[in-house]
Amino acid sequence: MQASKFLFFVIIINILSIDALVAQNITTNSINFLSNSSTILVKKHSPQIKTKFTLENYSIEHQGSNTLDITIQYSSFFKNTSSIYYKKHISTQVERLLKTYPNKNDYWEVMNYYLTKKLIQQNPELSSVTITLVVYPNQEYSYHRSTTVTQTHNGEKKESWHFNFLIILTQKSQDSFMQIDVYYTYKNDFSTIDYPDFIPIYQQIKTFIVTRSITKKSWTNLEQQLKTKLLQQNPMFSSLSIELKQSKPIHQQRHH
Repeated sequence: MQASKFLFFVIIINILSIDALVAQNITTNSINFLSNSSTILVKKHSPQIKTKFTLENYSIEHQGSNTLDITIQYSSFFKNTSSIYYKKHISTQVERLLKTYPNKNDYWEVMNYYLTKKLIQQNPELSSVTITLVVYPNQEYSYHRSTTVTQTHNGEKKESWHFNFLIILTQKSQDSFMQIDVYYTYKNDFSTIDYPDFIPIYQQIKTFIVTRSITKKSWTNLEQQLKTKLLQQNPMFSSLSIELKQSKPIHQQRHH
């Protein structure tokens, strides 16, 4: 009889031990879950760290011999991505991608899209990457050009192109410089953008301006006419701006 009571007592103790162990595991798992959930919530609501730097006077054999300023900006939740070592890592990646880029005749927009896409793929810790390639004027092209592309880890993208050039206008027997800044962005709903050659756009704008008598009052209407025409001809544009800036006459500039 005493042996039976002892056996019953042992069974009860074992059951209580198992229940305590199960309860401990549940508590531990709950704590881990809450901890992980808190980390996720903190990450979602933490401000992203933005880092920006520029590779200046970068020489490249693309569309001939060219010099670039390459501005790289990226966002991340991780503080170490703003360190000088991480910036060097990104810089090395960009230079390697440029040196091994397959098609030397691609538009600059195409190359830039490739660069930003590769950086996002190769660095999952980054939430977004923006690269601006500024192409210096050379013997063939006497104007500044730049492409800016942003891509995110979620697949969002934004692309724009900018160029500016100088023309000489004769107004009332007096020559003057006019600087024209052209900036357009591409629509996001194009799966693949058929990038336009900007040279015909440049020539069209130049012809439009030099064949008309431009005044401050008339420019607003002419600018709107030109924008409407170019947007109709280029359905991949989501926006277009053309800014004309008049400088001092040439003979006055020579005294500076």
